[in-house]
Amino acid sequence: MISIGADVLYAAVNADSPDFEKARALVGRLGNSTEVVISEQTLISLYGALVRKGAADAASVIRYFRRNPNWRVVDVQSSRLEMNVIWDSVFAGGEALPSIRRRRLVMTLQRNGVTKFFTGEAAVFAKLGCDFAENPFDE
Repeated sequence: MISIGADVLYAAVNADSPDFEKARALVGRLGNSTEVVISEQTLISLYGALVRKGAADAASVIRYFRRNPNWRVVDVQSSRLEMNVIWDSVFAGGEALPSIRRRRLVMTLQRNGVTKFFTGEAAVFAKLGCDFAENPFDE
């Protein structure tokens, strides 16, 4: 299974992004794939980024991705024990909010069989133990 990060989806819908062409091509190539899993957490992050940039059509962009009949939209499915590991790291002073969100996303993707995750932040995710993140903008 394949997933796409909010940063890549954002670049795909933002013509001003320096990665627009690459992101749009990737999303277009995967548009008909039944192997794509998109996390609600990713869509929430994308919505936030679009709203912050003043995109009047933010809701319609999210609707477009959520309604792709080939893609499976999933939500966070972490257990209390898994979250205890993350919170213990926070309590020890080692985690910031973005890291918590990324760890939850990784758990969600793993639980849904994702073996390739396209994100411009592949190096950041790798530091969190996500060995299946790939930067589609590196070429």
